[in-house]
Amino acid sequence: MSQETQFLFAMTFAVLTVILLVSILLVLARIGRVMQQLQASIYALRQQAEPVLQDARQLTQETRASLSTILAHAQQTVAAVGKTTEQIAWMAHEQAIELRALAQDTVLAVRNQVERLDDLVSRTTTRVDQTAAIVQAEVLQPVHELHCIVVGIQRALQVLMARKRRALDQVYQDEELFI
Repeated sequence: MSQETQFLFAMTFAVLTVILLVSILLVLARIGRVMQQLQASIYALRQQAEPVLQDARQLTQETRASLSTILAHAQQTVAAVGKTTEQIAWMAHEQAIELRALAQDTVLAVRNQVERLDDLVSRTTTRVDQTAAIVQAEVLQPVHELHCIVVGIQRALQVLMARKRRALDQVYQDEELFI
């Protein structure tokens, strides 16, 4: 090859290398933006989940206090039933029915809040899993491709920078001397 051809080949290779590096930088910048968006989404989801958890804690505390009050009132009513007549027993029976309804309502409300919390945790877990899958697809795949490109460039440079090889006749003549 003439020097002009070698120079033209070297310049073409350099330009292609620069274009490749610029495109890699653009891909990495895009990945960075996507990661920032994902981080913002996760932070927003966390901010939304915290009030729901706080509401669930508050509802549990209120329910516990309400049940304590109701239990204390029920004990007093049972003691009064033991000491009073049939009319007081009838009133205690009606209150027991109301207590059951209140307890059922409370249990249903708590169960509903627990189901909502479970649904929220499930959705959050799914979104985190999806985010991890996206990160693997968007980050690890380009890194693997970049590694392959770097290995290819390294091999190309090794071939280009290798010393001149000896002609086949010289190799055979040198080897025949050792035999």
